[in-house]
Amino acid sequence: MGNIYKESFNTAKDIEIYEGIRIQNSVHNISFKTLVTKLENWDFVIPDFSQVYHWTEQQAEQLVISLLRGFPIPPIYCYTNKAGQQVILDGKQRVISLYLYYIDKFMENTTQFINQKVMQRNGKSFRDCIELCNLRDKRYYTRFWSEKENDNGNSNWEVKTTEITYSKLSQPVKDRIDFSQVTMIQINVDCKNEHYRLATLHKIAANLNVKSKPWERMVCSLLGRQLKK
Repeated sequence: MGNIYKESFNTAKDIEIYEGIRIQNSVHNISFKTLVTKLENWDFVIPDFSQVYHWTEQQAEQLVISLLRGFPIPPIYCYTNKAGQQVILDGKQRVISLYLYYIDKFMENTTQFINQKVMQRNGKSFRDCIELCNLRDKRYYTRFWSEKENDNGNSNWEVKTTEITYSKLSQPVKDRIDFSQVTMIQINVDCKNEHYRLATLHKIAANLNVKSKPWERMVCSLLGRQLKK
């Protein structure tokens, strides 16, 4: 499992025998437009310990194509913090990718996000926050097979490319995308002991990221250090 992941489970292992913890998961769908709006207004937040965006353009484009074509998208897991905000426990890369699509941008390179708490205290939006990162204009495309009849009356198939950049969509298509549904799973941990509540969320984060790459698993290690403070 690796040394970087040992701390993740060691920090949360005491909840295995701790009684009095009740976990409930509620599933609901929100629209694409609602998701990006809530993110801009800080109703959804990226955890302090997980602020590096590392997806490639290809990964982001495939997610957007899935959204436009109605393909299933993995759910986004979150929990509510003391400020009433939805903290994204798993699915940060997907959420940021969808937001970058919404504003026709992409990261120039892997970037460390600035302190969101400072931006919130100064009355800034998530848009203000992310625009301080190294962004560039981005145009999104998709390819599809199209049937074409030749002069002999026979049909041939050819690959066509069409632009799907959000700002370039026709209004009817944009309206359909705005109402496309994204699944959210709200994790509610009912526990009188705040330490055990956070430890439970920590273990859930570890389980959700168990198959991820090493630099993704750093999230669990960093959260473990916060719990020990």
